[in-house]
Amino acid sequence: MSNEATERQRKRQRAVALLRRAAAQVELGVGRAKHGVKRRFGWIDPVEILPYRGFGTRSRVRLVGRVVEAKGLGAPAPEDRPWQNFKRMVHRLNSAEIPGVRVSLQFGEVRAETVTDHEGYFEFELLSEDGAFPSPTAAAGGWHEAALCLESEVSPGQGRVEARAAIMIPDDEAELAIVSDVDDTVIQTHVTNFSKMVRVTMLGNALTRLPFEGTTDLYCALAAGPRGNARNPVFYVSKSPWNLYDLLVDFLDRHRVPPGPLLLRDWGIHAQASLDFKQRRIEQLLALYPALRFVLIGDSGERDPEIYLDIVERHPGRVAAVYIRAVHTDGKRHAELEAVAARARAAGVELLLLKHAHEALAHARAHGLAAM
Repeated sequence: MSNEATERQRKRQRAVALLRRAAAQVELGVGRAKHGVKRRFGWIDPVEILPYRGFGTRSRVRLVGRVVEAKGLGAPAPEDRPWQNFKRMVHRLNSAEIPGVRVSLQFGEVRAETVTDHEGYFEFELLSEDGAFPSPTAAAGGWHEAALCLESEVSPGQGRVEARAAIMIPDDEAELAIVSDVDDTVIQTHVTNFSKMVRVTMLGNALTRLPFEGTTDLYCALAAGPRGNARNPVFYVSKSPWNLYDLLVDFLDRHRVPPGPLLLRDWGIHAQASLDFKQRRIEQLLALYPALRFVLIGDSGERDPEIYLDIVERHPGRVAAVYIRAVHTDGKRHAELEAVAARARAAGVELLLLKHAHEALAHARAHGLAAM
């Protein structure tokens, strides 16, 4: 690329960045004004705390969530009509956040408070002074319970607003950490076919959408490890918005895919570009769990192979295997994927392009990542 073309590209990127920042300011201003009017005239519906599955170690824990007006979506049913699913999805995406309110967290003997941001999100980063969080309510798989409470009055007579949050701390027996994409890796989304993706996403629900065959067997085997009792942690990393959290959790639970924290992202004009979102999340997990090797699972429909390859090359010895579900691709994309796989092999890691989850399971068993 010539110097002139490079400069033009940089100017376009700066212009886009300026437009995004301007749009973000408009979006924030509109949101604050809307919330202010509703609060002044008492038009705010009952509020709820939506905690997302947290995770951490014996000395460090992270938990995020959101305070919003309750939507009352109700539980989905297999017989729900497309228009019912569409209505529920619109309500899910059109969240009414509650900014600037205090939320407290009680985890064992540790108590903390924070304030929601302009989108109603809150985040807790807890550090244990003695290096060992208490676990009075530990359940199988290293899951613990924390209590959340809204400490601010949002509307007169709202009453006490509470929620329970699940926090995953890997057991000492854990040997691997499994990090998986969601769309077109676990759940059939059809990202490469826009119109079909919209239909499936907007008109289906957690009970009508389907996993890929063999997915549950693969993830359960990796979570159990080669001895069958490892309780390896599983993390689901996706560019899907937090608004879809309940749908994804219901889907994973229904199909008995191992439960794990979901690392999703905000969705709006103000949100920053997410090209490096997945890589940053995986880098954070690598730093948090230095003693664990990682299995990375994704699909070839977008950039998972390239992202995972970069992780492999930047962190020698940390990745045990990479499994990529091969979606329909043209000749050029196929050549790109073969080149990615070759570079991964040169770095000492097998990056397998697979059609079926059972192929990944066979490889995991053969290489001591899952029980026979």
